[in-house]
Amino acid sequence: MNLIEAQWEVARLDGFLYGAALMIGNTRRYSACAYLIEAKDGVGIEQALRDFYYWHPGCVFDGVERLERGMRDLETGMRPFIARQTSQTNDVDLSNLQAYLSFKAMDMISPILDGRTGLEVFRLNSVPEPAASDCVFFCIKADAAWVVLQFNDDLPYRRGLAEGRTPGGSLEQV
Repeated sequence: MNLIEAQWEVARLDGFLYGAALMIGNTRRYSACAYLIEAKDGVGIEQALRDFYYWHPGCVFDGVERLERGMRDLETGMRPFIARQTSQTNDVDLSNLQAYLSFKAMDMISPILDGRTGLEVFRLNSVPEPAASDCVFFCIKADAAWVVLQFNDDLPYRRGLAEGRTPGGSLEQV
């Protein structure tokens, strides 16, 4: 698959994740997205994400976890983030929904990776900071690119905005 086709498939995955995050009924609490980042020689995923988010130079991660079972761990690891607890579901229904949605996401990831094996998969958590979204990143190294799935809990950010605070804890000047 060439880069343009991969971008097209990632855009489809992005729309799917965005829609799944909205499906829980709290449209401003959770969000999710998918995107590609160029993989430069000798640059790890932490630095690649910092370079991608150049407007947030203080971006810090709570370590990098390599998922030992790769794609299998990705499918189960994203479950709690792809669909969150809602008042309309019980625990069994939620678990079934999470399993189904993560399976569908993996089905969408498959053509992006185009049959590659031995892929490295990583999980990163953003370090919680006042007035910033809590983010979980799942990153797949695929030759010249990183496929990134990002899941956000935006409540801290929204509360910060309501209080006139910005990420990093500073008060905005009005």
